[in-house]
Amino acid sequence: MNPPLDSLRPHWFVACTAAEVRARPLARTILGVPIVLFRSAGKIAALIDRCPHRNAALSQGRVTGDLIECPYHGWSFDGGGACRRIPGMVGACEHPHQTAETAHAIEREGLVWVCVGKSETAPETLPVSRHVALGDARFDTFLWAATARCALVDGIENLLDACHPHFAHAGLVRRTQKRRTVDVTVRRDADGVEAIYHENARPDGLIPRLLEGQRLTSVGRFFLPATAQLEYTGADGPRFLLTSMFTPCDERTVLIHSCISTPRKLAPAWLKKTILRAIFGRVLRQDQDVLRRQQENIDRFGGPKFTSTPLDVMRPHILYFLSHPDRATRTDHAATLQMEL
Repeated sequence: MNPPLDSLRPHWFVACTAAEVRARPLARTILGVPIVLFRSAGKIAALIDRCPHRNAALSQGRVTGDLIECPYHGWSFDGGGACRRIPGMVGACEHPHQTAETAHAIEREGLVWVCVGKSETAPETLPVSRHVALGDARFDTFLWAATARCALVDGIENLLDACHPHFAHAGLVRRTQKRRTVDVTVRRDADGVEAIYHENARPDGLIPRLLEGQRLTSVGRFFLPATAQLEYTGADGPRFLLTSMFTPCDERTVLIHSCISTPRKLAPAWLKKTILRAIFGRVLRQDQDVLRRQQENIDRFGGPKFTSTPLDVMRPHILYFLSHPDRATRTDHAATLQMEL
């Protein structure tokens, strides 16, 4: 069974890009908690999306100056949740019972991270930036956002799974019939897990053939709370790097923000972005469809019932980390195996 989402409440998740927080309130749901985002005093603010007066959704109101105004009676709150204005009220309106609940919010590298744990307690440390090419002048980097209808673990496993592209993305990422035996090294420490596929061959799928030459390794990584990464390397270093930060909206929906980097070459960045959006958009839609149909069938049977083989390299480790939120309780692991890719 999948770990309960409540255990992830002390952690940070990406709610949106910073550019999405504009003049209007922005609604999001994280771990089943509805929140509203807006700018107050030049900073990102996050409130629980419920006015304490009559429970109207603050996200349906408007932002006036540094305050967010409820659409029902016009109560207005600052970024810390304090009620600063009640239309028709004579005298002070700041009272503990009139304060909106808050969530933690931080803006970093163009993304807005939110923690919906209790506002009076300190959240877990903001995750380390895992996308090493971010800000590196040798790479063109693009940001991509999407949603998927699936459980958190299923979405992360889908990205890191080496076996489904032969079927779900046949011809685009892998070819079904042309397989070769590769060695796989799995390493886990207290910070994360990685699976290194020693390919040393030219990829046969359409997309990697366009982006790469001879591929030495492909690497899948997972880090708490919900970051998955793919890296394809050649003799001269990384040829493709994808870092996806998953945000569980609820038990069956995830929001995904991905950074995609490729080495800077002759093609201008805008052209590369257009091409990548076209070809990866197709792969993304295929994965969204696979995950949606998987979730629908799980629901049809009243819940999941999985069986696995050694080829399911990453899922046991993803579940391990989600079940061991305390770093001090995690143990190292190393293994090697062979599979046909």
